[in-house]
Formats: sequence, structure tokens, C-alpha cells
Amino acid sequence: FGEPPSSVIGLIDIALFRSRAAANGIYEITQSGKTLLIKVTEFREEQFAKLCDGLSGRVFLKVTDKPCYQVRLKDGQSVLAALKEIAQLL
Repeated sequence: FGEPPSSVIGLIDIALFRSRAAANGIYEITQSGKTLLIKVTEFREEQFAKLCDGLSGRVFLKVTDKPCYQVRLKDGQSVLAALKEIAQLL
């Protein structure tokens, strides 16, 4: 029937990311302006180091009652593109 529409491919990408995120202790991702807030069940030093190395100064650790990684989007970067970038690092 031909190639699936880009919206279907986007949904598949999101489902794959959710699966990978859950396996890495990520339970919630929200957006606040140009920042993604990635909430994790526990701080994992190796995971945070990979994100720091791969995202070149765009990731920060925020600790309240649960740890949270803050990832700044690049100028003009879509959320889906940022999630793909993060998924490659996990």
C-alpha cells in the first residue's frame, strides 16, 4: 500500500522511545518552553554522563523529591528530533 504517512512514522518513533525510556528508568517527559524535563526513578551516574557527553552542555540535573534531567532544545529543534537524539545516547 505504499509508504506510511509521516504521522504514522512519528507515532512509531514515539512508541519505540517510550519503550527505551521505560527500560532506562524514565517515567515522565514534559516540555517547558525550550526545555525537556526528563523525570527518572533514580539517578544513574553513567546515564547522566552519557547524556552530558552527547548533548554538549545542554543537559542539567535538577534534584527535588525525584531526580530530573533538564535538556535544552537546540535552536529550531523539534521535540521529536531531541527525543531521537536522547534515545541514541541511552
